[in-house]
Amino acid sequence: VDVVELEEGGVRAMEVLHAGRANPLDDPRVRLHLNDGRNVLLRARHARGDGGWDLIASPPSHPWLIGAANLFTEEFFGLARDALRPGGAFALWVNGFRTDREALLAMMNSFERVFPGALVADVSENHGRSAFLLLGQRDPAPLDPERMARRLAASELVPLLAHHRLDGVPALLARFEGPVSAFARQAGGARNTDDNAFVETRIPRRLAWHGLDWPRIESALPDDVP
Repeated sequence: VDVVELEEGGVRAMEVLHAGRANPLDDPRVRLHLNDGRNVLLRARHARGDGGWDLIASPPSHPWLIGAANLFTEEFFGLARDALRPGGAFALWVNGFRTDREALLAMMNSFERVFPGALVADVSENHGRSAFLLLGQRDPAPLDPERMARRLAASELVPLLAHHRLDGVPALLARFEGPVSAFARQAGGARNTDDNAFVETRIPRRLAWHGLDWPRIESALPDDVP
C-alpha cells in the first residue's frame, strides 16, 4: 500500500490519533511518500510502468481550494486511469460543502469522460446529500453482488462496516445514486479541466451558498435511470 501525504503535519496527526494502538503507517506493507499525489502519478506515467495500482483512492479537500482544485480535473483523472492495472479502480471523494449544482455536474461530466460507466455513491454521514464517491474502473464491469457478499464477509472488514451501518450488500447498494453519465448529461457541456478551472474560479465567488441542492439534481433525472 502506497500512502501519499503532502503535509508532514498529517503524518504527525496519525501518531496522535493512534496513540496506544497500532498506527497503520507502521504496517510493513505500507510505504509512506511525503509528496504531492498528482506528482506521484505524473512520475509513474513518465516511468512507463512504474506504479501500476489496483486501487487509487483520492480524498482531497474542497474542490474549489487552491492547492486541491487540480485533484478534481479531467487531466488528473486521466493520470489516475493511466496508473491503474487492468481491472483497477479509482475512487474520488467529493465534498458537497459550499459546492453548487453546476460545479458538481461539471466534475461529474469530466469524470465520466475519463471513466465511462462510472458510478456515484452517497457517503454522507448525516442527513441530506453532502459527500459523494465517484467510482470509475479502467475496464468497466457490472457490479457482482455475490462477489461483493464474499468480500464484505471478511472478518477484518466487519467492524469497519458496522461502524458505517453497512451490514450487507443491500445496505451497500442502497448508497449508490446511479450512473455518473445520467448526472453528467445535466452539465450542459461544462467540464472541469486544468485550463478552465471551472470549479476553482466559480465557487469562491459564491461562498454565501451553503447547501448543495441535491433534490434539484435528482428530480431532473429521466424516469428510466437505474
